[in-house]
Amino acid sequence: MRAKPARPESGVASAASGLIVKTLSLRDYRSYASLELELEPGIVLAVGPNGAGKTNLLESLHVAAQGFSPRTRADAQLIRFGERGARVAVDAEHGGSPAAIEVTLRLGEVKRARLNGAPLRAAEELRSKLPTLVFTPDRLAVVKGGPAVRRAYFDRALGRLFPSRAQTPTEYAAALGNNRPASRGGVFATGSTRPLDAARRGARNNPCRRPA
Repeated sequence: MRAKPARPESGVASAASGLIVKTLSLRDYRSYASLELELEPGIVLAVGPNGAGKTNLLESLHVAAQGFSPRTRADAQLIRFGERGARVAVDAEHGGSPAAIEVTLRLGEVKRARLNGAPLRAAEELRSKLPTLVFTPDRLAVVKGGPAVRRAYFDRALGRLFPSRAQTPTEYAAALGNNRPASRGGVFATGSTRPLDAARRGARNNPCRRPA
């Protein structure tokens, strides 16, 4: 298996706040006993036959950036068979600054993560610090499913790009839910417009939730 850029660096769009992975290091992760991989800027294709470890490679990047696997919540499955622990390490650039990420797993223990050498209280804290979004075959429901699935996916995508707005969809849904019983009767039972104001604010701030 090999990783190669799909196009030259000159074709890469600007991503000042994005995460650019430069190197990936794996120890006893899934099918990898050891891996040291350097990545070039741009879109990268992982090429290889079935069983070469392409999906495991992509999964490890998600673990490093988000602190958890998109395929399983059982961390023990991420450790290579017959081993007691695993390690995923990434050197990257985030928002123009260096980012060193390390996630370690041990059987029977809670996984641990470090960002630029500082330990995090929980590995999942990485998801609020590093923008990453995964699209796997099971996510085809975004294309084939109903509009609610697409809205939820794009809400997550926007939350990664604009962390300060990540809670807007939740607040918007709560505001609509609070107003629905009262609006059916034609009046607002409490006389308060705060939930409605929140819903309007959410629609303005979230392009995926603008009312018709």
